[in-house]
This record gives sequence, structure tokens and C-alpha cells, in this order.
Amino acid sequence: MYGASAADKGLLIDVSHNIELLANRTGSGRLHAGFQSLSNLVGDAQAARIYERLAASGVEVHVYGVPDTETTVPGVTVHEEDTEEMADSWFVVYDGDGDPERQAALLAHELDTDNVYDGFWTYKSDIVTRIDDYLTATYLDGAATVGGRSD
Repeated sequence: MYGASAADKGLLIDVSHNIELLANRTGSGRLHAGFQSLSNLVGDAQAARIYERLAASGVEVHVYGVPDTETTVPGVTVHEEDTEEMADSWFVVYDGDGDPERQAALLAHELDTDNVYDGFWTYKSDIVTRIDDYLTATYLDGAATVGGRSD
């Protein structure tokens, strides 16, 4: 496990891309990604393309954020969550399609200073599984639709 105390946005973007790359290479499994506000995904054409490609590769992709814009990414399940937890959290969690050697997670919380975060990233299967289980139980069970917005 690696800590990210007072980490800047650039470091977290790099870690996120590594997890996305792992998911893309695997081409299956489930990936959760929290963007704080959904406009952070929609406003970044590169990120939207990455997530669309992940979904097209066979990865079950779920994105989360405060609903501050219309959000549709083909093949991606969008979860509009107007909660403090989503507004303050940045996460990318990949379940490795059940393979402990391919699991990874980034979990960070924005500090009071804009674009400065506290958190960690890990490749430890037990920790990744606990985060995935929490997101699934809290936000997935009976929630959203593919390619559109959650209900």
C-alpha cells in the first residue's frame, strides 16, 4: 500500500491511469471510478474516451459523481450521487475480474485546499475487495442503467 499525504492532482492522475491500463489489459471485470462531480468526466474528453474504451473492451464500468451536468458515456453506467462522500472522494477501483494479482485501488479525499488530496493506492487484494464490496453494496444494488444515468 502506498500513501498519498497532501498529494497533488498529477500524482493521482498517474495512479488512476495505471489502474485503468490494468483493467484495459485484462478486458474483463468491474471498475468503479469516482469523479467527485460528473462534469470532471464530461469536461475531460480524454477521460471520457478512456472509460468508453474500457467499457468496449469488456470491462463493466461504473462512474460516480455529483450530478452537475448531463452525463452519458456509451457502455458506461453513470451513478448520480449527490452526497458529501462523492463530492469529496476520488477513487478508481478495479476488481481484476477476481484475479488477486490484477486488483488495484486508489482512494483519496480532497483536503480543504483545492486539488490537494490525502489517501492511498494499493494492489492488496483484501483491501481492494473491501472497497469494491462497499461500493457495490452502497451504490450498485438495484441502482443504475448502462449508458445513461442512474435512477
